[in-house]
Amino acid sequence: MLATGKTADALELAKTLADDAPKSEGAAALLARAHRASGHRIEAAQNYARAIELSETPRAFLIYTDAIREISALEPRGVKQP
Repeated sequence: MLATGKTADALELAKTLADDAPKSEGAAALLARAHRASGHRIEAAQNYARAIELSETPRAFLIYTDAIREISALEPRGVKQP
């Protein structure tokens, strides 16, 4: 759904999945990607952090911290830097 631009539907589905599987790293990461696609930077970063907590592999830490770094570097929508 994210690939086809249906971000609202993807976000609702990801929320349901994360609620159904609260200890799933994959569900947390999917919810983070859906929030990011929807422009919800804080929620995306929070869910990437949750995915890090749930992960059992060091590689996931690198992937998700890079995603958090990218989100932090993005300009908020509608706000232009001088």
